[in-house]
Amino acid sequence: MDARRGFDAQWRGRRIEAFPVAAGVYTGAVKNYAVFDLNMDCRFYRRTRLALAAQNVLNHKHREFVGAPEIGRLLVLRLIQSF
Repeated sequence: MDARRGFDAQWRGRRIEAFPVAAGVYTGAVKNYAVFDLNMDCRFYRRTRLALAAQNVLNHKHREFVGAPEIGRLLVLRLIQSF
């Protein structure tokens, strides 16, 4: 986490308690879940950065809504060029 040298990182945890759903044909309950996210950003030239966003790093399979598919880890890698 040295922004002066061009590196930044964040580690976050999210915990969602179970909750009921009653939305049209989607009725039931969403089970509680907890996931950890990681974001990193690195500048390696004056105007060029590489950024990684990792959601649900530990790949905990869960549903975030009744009727939705199970989801796991999501990784997004970006190359950013400023002008």
